[in-house]
Amino acid sequence: MLTLRNAYNDTTLNEMQNISANFKGAQHLSFPTNLPLLLFVDASNANKEEWLALHEGQIQNSGHGKVLTFEAAIIYTMSDLKKSLRTLGNLCKR
Repeated sequence: MLTLRNAYNDTTLNEMQNISANFKGAQHLSFPTNLPLLLFVDASNANKEEWLALHEGQIQNSGHGKVLTFEAAIIYTMSDLKKSLRTLGNLCKR
């Protein structure tokens, strides 16, 4: 019941109606260079090369950016979370 309420609220519906325009509007934006970025990509994605290149482009100007690929859908375990946080911490130290 909560899932349906959250999935079909006005904000989510508005986002889906405007997803194409929002994506096009954000294509040429970039993250601040001093913002640490840790992006996750599902390596099994059908458009893997395109999707990976898109994410690598997002960190291109970042002084603290990294793209991590996973061989399966992203499911966090505590060890995954700890590893990701260590990676982010190491990026921040650079």
